[in-house]
Amino acid sequence: MAEAKQNKDSSYKYYESREKEPYSFNCADYKPIRNFTSGRLEWEIPAEDIDRFERHHFVEIGRVVPKLIQERGA
Repeated sequence: MAEAKQNKDSSYKYYESREKEPYSFNCADYKPIRNFTSGRLEWEIPAEDIDRFERHHFVEIGRVVPKLIQERGA
């Protein structure tokens, strides 16, 4: 069972807004969720679409960055 969870977690990469965001915005056609604890937006990106997502303007300029803690709920 734990192996299935690891495989599921590794098939996604998580990103977040670098700063607190007053408004929600899509990035590369992905809708974010708001982390109310930090005030940042978060995106869950499937492994097969990471390259396209990372070419989005907001990722390239650093407004959206990879999340350091990849597991949700940790």
